[in-house]
Amino acid sequence: MNKFVFAHGLARKSLITLVTVLITTLTITAPEANAAGNPTPKIVGTPTLGMTVTADPGVWPANTTLDYLWLADGQPLVRYVNGDEFTFTTNTCLIPLTALDSQLQVQVTGTRPGFEPTVVVSDPTPVIVLGQYPGAKTPTITSSAKSPVVGTTLSANTGGWPDTTEPTIYLYQWLRDNVAILGATNSTYVLNNADAGRKVAVVVDAIGYWGTHQYLPTPKTSAAITVGGTKVEPPKAVVPTISGKPYWGSTLTANPGTYPKGTTFTYLWYVNGSPRGSKTQNTLVVEEGMMPFTISVKVTATIPGWSPVEAMSKATEAASAGLVPSPPVPVLVSSTAKAWVGSNLSVNTGVWPADSFDRQPTFTYQWFRDKTAIAGATSGLYKVVVADKGHTIKVTVTGVGPESHYHPYAPTPVTSAALTIPVKKP
Repeated sequence: MNKFVFAHGLARKSLITLVTVLITTLTITAPEANAAGNPTPKIVGTPTLGMTVTADPGVWPANTTLDYLWLADGQPLVRYVNGDEFTFTTNTCLIPLTALDSQLQVQVTGTRPGFEPTVVVSDPTPVIVLGQYPGAKTPTITSSAKSPVVGTTLSANTGGWPDTTEPTIYLYQWLRDNVAILGATNSTYVLNNADAGRKVAVVVDAIGYWGTHQYLPTPKTSAAITVGGTKVEPPKAVVPTISGKPYWGSTLTANPGTYPKGTTFTYLWYVNGSPRGSKTQNTLVVEEGMMPFTISVKVTATIPGWSPVEAMSKATEAASAGLVPSPPVPVLVSSTAKAWVGSNLSVNTGVWPADSFDRQPTFTYQWFRDKTAIAGATSGLYKVVVADKGHTIKVTVTGVGPESHYHPYAPTPVTSAALTIPVKKP
């Protein structure tokens, strides 16, 4: 064979092989070049009803055309206009009512010339809710005093938020220097010692509904006011007293003492040191089961602008059946015809009403010169002394111990008629 022909044929064969390899290479690498990488679309913005969110498509190759379709729970999100149905196909979405209670996604389709389209979908948002309360107003504060000081009452004014399908419920939180005040969650707030010289404001929120859907928290903060005045000492607790006698059927009254104007009181009665849980008024009727125990009362005073203070009264004497009814008046008996210095005076106590066991009480005595108790003169006998000349002598006899229906009477004092000791010996 001619060398030239052989060489030419070899060259032609090599060229065909090279072209074949190039075509094969292009056929293999073309689909790989079609890959768009891994674009990850995201939804930017607050996904609540009426808000506009934006699709961030991620990074795509140059010359890629992007198309968008918004989804609700995996299905195309639609809206209705005059009975016609429309989908959302731009990179933004004004979230419609039809998205409520759904999770929103955006589907992005990337198309490049000569390549198959690539479709990717974003992660779902949280469930679409109403969002914040529409038309919420900034609250204002009014004061019970022209210049707010400790003890002044502040009131929060909401300004009237728009009505919803259910009555609006307002929530309050008072602030001191932008820090929440513990427990200050009412529409009014009484300035206290800790507020002196500080700035006080109030945050108002509301619970409102559209149908059965609740709006998101929409807190609005008032302008702050500066509290004037200086710190003052808090009011001190006053020991309460009890008026009335602890006799069966009688009424005891708690007297809380003197506190600043506007103070409110609560009461808790104690019998034998234990609280009577249902006895929370300022009065108590003595019942049979309270005998023969002592009774006391604890008073809690809630003072405007201050923390509540508590104080316990002194205990009463032991509760009893009351005084002995109609005891006899004691009679003085002199050892001489007419009482004079050196005469011995004794007491005829008389017969007292018998108790359940037909018993008489025991007696204690106190002798008096005019209206003054005579020191040490506490027996049933008294010897007249020089100091008694020209004065009256009498004795108080106290009966102790008889019972009524097996309950003891209270010690019952009865005083004799007075006996005059002459200046000169009769």
